[in-house]
Amino acid sequence: MAVARTSDVKPVRIKTGVQRRTPEPQDEKLSRRTMKSSKIIGGISLFVLLTGAIGASAAARGAAEAEKFTQDIRTEYTQANGLPADAVHDVALTVAGRVWAATSKGVTQYNGKTWAVPQGGQSVDARSLAVAENGDIWAAGPSGLHHIDSTGVIALSAKSVGDLQDVTVTGRGAFVAGTRGLFRARTELSRDDALFQLMQSDGDAGVTAVASTGSGSLLAAASASHVYLLQGQSTWTRLDLHDGTIGWQAPAISDLALGPAGRNLWAACRQGAARYDLESKAWQLIGPDQGLPYDELTSVAVGGDGSTWFGTPRGAIRYDGEHFAYRAGRRWLPNDEVRNIAVQDDGTAWIATAGGVSRIERRPMTFAEKAAHYETIIDARHRRLGYVIGANLKGPGDTSEVSHHDSDNDGLWTGMYGAGECFRYGATQDPAAKKAADGAFAVLNRLHEVTGIRGFPARSVLPIDAPDPNLRHGHTVEGQKASQQRDHLWKVITPRWPKSADGKWYWKCDTSSDEIDGHYFFYAAYYDLVAESDEEKNKARRIIVDMTDYIVDNDFYLLDHDGKPTRWGMWNPEKLNNDIDWVAERGLNSLEMLSFLATAHHVSGDRKYLDVTRELVDKHHYAQNMQRQKVTFPSWRINNSDDEMAFMCYYNLIRYTKDEALLALYRSSLRHNWMWERPERNPLFNFIYGACGSEPFDRDAAVDGLRRFPWEMFDWRMTNSHRKDVEIVGAGLRRGGSRLRLADLPPMLRPPGAYRKHPPYGVMHIDERYFGHWNHNPYPPDTGGSGSFESDGANFLLPYYLGLFHGYVK
Repeated sequence: MAVARTSDVKPVRIKTGVQRRTPEPQDEKLSRRTMKSSKIIGGISLFVLLTGAIGASAAARGAAEAEKFTQDIRTEYTQANGLPADAVHDVALTVAGRVWAATSKGVTQYNGKTWAVPQGGQSVDARSLAVAENGDIWAAGPSGLHHIDSTGVIALSAKSVGDLQDVTVTGRGAFVAGTRGLFRARTELSRDDALFQLMQSDGDAGVTAVASTGSGSLLAAASASHVYLLQGQSTWTRLDLHDGTIGWQAPAISDLALGPAGRNLWAACRQGAARYDLESKAWQLIGPDQGLPYDELTSVAVGGDGSTWFGTPRGAIRYDGEHFAYRAGRRWLPNDEVRNIAVQDDGTAWIATAGGVSRIERRPMTFAEKAAHYETIIDARHRRLGYVIGANLKGPGDTSEVSHHDSDNDGLWTGMYGAGECFRYGATQDPAAKKAADGAFAVLNRLHEVTGIRGFPARSVLPIDAPDPNLRHGHTVEGQKASQQRDHLWKVITPRWPKSADGKWYWKCDTSSDEIDGHYFFYAAYYDLVAESDEEKNKARRIIVDMTDYIVDNDFYLLDHDGKPTRWGMWNPEKLNNDIDWVAERGLNSLEMLSFLATAHHVSGDRKYLDVTRELVDKHHYAQNMQRQKVTFPSWRINNSDDEMAFMCYYNLIRYTKDEALLALYRSSLRHNWMWERPERNPLFNFIYGACGSEPFDRDAAVDGLRRFPWEMFDWRMTNSHRKDVEIVGAGLRRGGSRLRLADLPPMLRPPGAYRKHPPYGVMHIDERYFGHWNHNPYPPDTGGSGSFESDGANFLLPYYLGLFHGYVK
């Protein structure tokens, strides 16, 4: 189906009430319990030392360099929106800006709005298109050679000359490559004699590709393994693919292209890309060892911006001369089988695939413009009763109608969205930012009021006229007991969705520490940056103080409506320090509690919170517990949700603490955590790390993440496990012969998943994988789903606005 540009956001019909549930990693804490149950507090790992060499950024480098960047934006064209057929063999661009496509049902032209088939164009079965300076089109394929001008389609080759595979145009006319050789088209002769043979085939493949130089010379790939250069009228020079060190045996050249000013020749080969300098007469061979993501190339095209694009059976690749960008999956292409590519002068690529045409635009913009895009999407599609959450779509990539469901973490996600708006207001004083922050305050405050328990917020709410959520699978007593079989600490509570005292709401109980962290993070930012009147200050202060007192007064437990602790609401020192069930949470929950107390003291000035802090530090070792907050052993049990929670807590704790001795311990804990997060190049974690006084930090990596952040947030399937520029760690044990190969053991010092083999080292780039929130695991090579779910984009807004407030990005 066709996918419209998401930049043109239109009003959509939104269904309310209880909707189909799209699972998210932290909607259920069962997975979290399973992940943590076998963790052991680990020692300092070699991994922390190794990652010190990853992408360090000089903090003194000015943030102004990030003011302008180029955003990749995809538009898809298929039969559903005008193409004669989804199977497309080639695309070509005219000087006038028209786009031609050769499909399985003829050739067609795009004028910027619609696709149209010229008179007789439906009979043209072409594999290759070329454009003359006057705008005429030459089409070569199984049906022969055709010339298309303003009068229509003219067939030129009636005689059998074999299958035609490629065509190019120079001032001397059109030149056609085929299984029987290389031919020049002579339109002044009869159709039967229109093709004059310039080169005979010396192999079964014939001449597979042809291109022309700026001077009018010809380049041809013959016998599938040699490039020939024709200069003048009859002198052919063979260019063997060899860079002086290595050569490729039978490289199977599928396509040729000329670089800017006709100086460089590019050959797309089975083993990778080969670049030939026509002046120095030297080849450079580029394969996986040089960072090429996939080496079975089917096509090559060069843009006026200096970029080079390659097509493969598994996606497209852009090369800027230093770095490769992999473009595959429905985020980028209607089908991963790329057949040909044409590139505009500005770098915009038109990609012909087996499932349609993809236009990947390189649009210059600022971060503020990119943020406005996500703000618009959130307002149009991502509000349920005011809470900012993901949206279920009508179909893959179809945003015409969306529906929402409540989640375990409505308060967390809305709190993080609202905190971003607070930083936005602090940085810009934009009234729209204050309005958005005030709106987030109102709906989060509802979670506090609806329970009737001072200091205890609900996870989520539903209107009372919604279907009774207590009847859902998993929320009945029987369903909860089944959960308890998998997690012996799982709480069975009834009702799981009590009714509010005013009878207007169902509210979800068993509130998690995730939610509490999100509330503190938001209310503190609101208090500092948005609240202006005494009334606004007092409201934020009251909620923070109430939450803190409720936890402290109940022996550091978060008590539910049944008077018993929630499953994850536990900060009690006896439990953390002495109960084996909570050893994995010891560091994180110690950090959380100290952060809560620091925030309460900051907004209230009440010394009792410092006294409680002192007691937890001196008697119960909470500051020491934090030194192993990031549980790293075994490494494949790392919990990314904990990382997200921890960094929000660090932000408040370190910024509000005045005790220098405690600050030294807190910063040591933060650095240990950040060193483990460093390969992820996470903009939120990096900016928080910097805002906590840590220098240097990876600002360049963080800003690069914001640049690469996907324009579309659909959960398209993103597959990278086949790539040759990554190392897959922990894929499983294999046996070589009769003995276990130690090289195949999952390294204990790295989480399992995909690692880049070339700079910048670390996880897959953010535009080459799917994630919905910063608690998603960034290591798996294959991620995403059907494209029927859309994340809200607040995961861009929070790090951007926080970085903007602290001066790390503009």
